[in-house]
Amino acid sequence: MRTITYAINKNTGLVWSRVGSETAFPVLDYNGMTPKNNFETHYNLEKANVLSVGCEWDYLHWTKKIPEKIKNKHRKFWGFPELKKPSLKLFVWEGFSSDYTDGLAFAVAKDETEARKMILKERGFPVMEWGDLKIYPLTKKIAKYVSGGG
Repeated sequence: MRTITYAINKNTGLVWSRVGSETAFPVLDYNGMTPKNNFETHYNLEKANVLSVGCEWDYLHWTKKIPEKIKNKHRKFWGFPELKKPSLKLFVWEGFSSDYTDGLAFAVAKDETEARKMILKERGFPVMEWGDLKIYPLTKKIAKYVSGGG
């Protein structure tokens, strides 16, 4: 089974990856730095045998904590499929457990069933009235509030 691992070069902050006995490391694309793009830096990945980059080995910190965008660039380079984020949504119940005033409940979850279970666990006792449900994808900005009342 092929496995990909990631490292950060402590001197440069650039991300390396390794699959088997080969590493992929970023190389600055000098030709891509032009006045037209304000000399923006771009890196291309190059492959080398682990033994040929031994002088850099002490500067690499191996970690899983790499941004997904960078991981996907390395995954594409090695022929791995892209990582996909789980599609979470914001579930908001307005009019939740109304008494003298309306309550509000919310959960970030994959689906409504999971969201209800999370709220029940947090609340600790059954819900008599859920209220109106609104579902928001986490790709949009949203603001809600509940005013106090008596």
